Amino acid sequence: MKIHNYSYYSHFKLVRMSNSESDESSKQIETELSQSEQSEQFEQSDLEVIEQNNLKRQKQKHNSSKRQKKNSLEPIVVISDSNTDSQFKTSSNSKKLKKHNKKSTKINLNKISNQLISTNTKPGTSWIWDYFKHYKSHGQYKKIGECLVQQNNKKGHCGHFIGSDGSTGNFIAHLAKHRITEESHKRKMHEFKNNNQSSQPSIEEILRSNPDIKQSRDKKFVGMLIKDIQPISMCNDEGFIEFIHELDPYYQLPSKKTIQQLLAESYNQIKTILVKKFNEEIISCSLTTDLWTARSKNGYIGVTCSFIDNDFKLCEAILAIQYIPYPHTGYNICNVLTEIISDWNLTRKVFTLTTDNGSNMVKAGTLMTELTRLPCSAHTLQLVIGKGLLPAEVLIARAKRLINFFTTPKQTEKLIEIQKNNSHINNEVIIK
Repeated sequence: MKIHNYSYYSHFKLVRMSNSESDESSKQIETELSQSEQSEQFEQSDLEVIEQNNLKRQKQKHNSSKRQKKNSLEPIVVISDSNTDSQFKTSSNSKKLKKHNKKSTKINLNKISNQLISTNTKPGTSWIWDYFKHYKSHGQYKKIGECLVQQNNKKGHCGHFIGSDGSTGNFIAHLAKHRITEESHKRKMHEFKNNNQSSQPSIEEILRSNPDIKQSRDKKFVGMLIKDIQPISMCNDEGFIEFIHELDPYYQLPSKKTIQQLLAESYNQIKTILVKKFNEEIISCSLTTDLWTARSKNGYIGVTCSFIDNDFKLCEAILAIQYIPYPHTGYNICNVLTEIISDWNLTRKVFTLTTDNGSNMVKAGTLMTELTRLPCSAHTLQLVIGKGLLPAEVLIARAKRLINFFTTPKQTEKLIEIQKNNSHINNEVIIK
């Protein structure tokens, strides 16, 4: 610590002396006042009170004047200490950074709602979980909930995400905005219990009959049909309906018409995504097609596209499984394939077409001059094996007859009985 000007020090000392003298004078004045107070005694109590108030006011004025003098006479000492200044600045900056970091660590759950994982269980017995959907803990939040309160002015539920360190204060404060308190909740529950439960739904029924929740579950059901390749008639299966009712007795499976509408909507959504991906990532691709006849004797054609994306990953997409009118000639197949290619914006991007060795498929491949037809390797190998086994055709026919003889129920039971009676064969091995 260094003082830049020595004259400041002397001035500071003189001021201290003057301040001490003023303190002594003030003490003398106070003693005189106290003596005058003791000497003067008034007979009337009102006059004594007035005099004491006047003396207090004079003392306050005297003390305030002394403080003003001290403040005005205090010297300004300039002290240079770069270390202290830097320490003060760094400490203040560190405090600001800590505050900034505390603010920045807060996570906005509404922005990362797609990353949160929901749970079907309630984390506690609190009444608030009748109005919130529980999610797994994320970051500094131990409890996370999505508000399911229906809004009158807006469509659907509130949908606001709230997190806490384990307490329910934030959730209760949010419900207060919807004019829902613990007392009102108890009142509603009491009213529901008093009324007929069969005629009036509970809060749980109201929440589960939410149209948004119903729509999302219908989409999940349609997604199951698509991924597992299940028929639409599955929604009418008695065992499946009982299973769904056991999981959620308030959920009603969608009708066939609703399922067909959801299938069309999902197809249109996926098609727009795939067309965008084809335009951005496909330079060239190959198609695989096959034609078959269903049990209804109608012809159907399937087309699959294979390509490598920007991440150098092999991708496959089914472009079409559609009805093809009779006759199934090479010209008709060529026209259908051309329409499918143009519909997916793959014109001049297809360089190979893989088909079986049928004459109509070979004809369609020759008519499509902008691409190269490749025969299916598995189908070709099957034809080679069939022709190679022609010399052993008689032996193969006898083997088939022998297999068919022992696969009948009567002969199978006789064979098992003979093997059991034979003591040289292990029964466990025979049963297996």
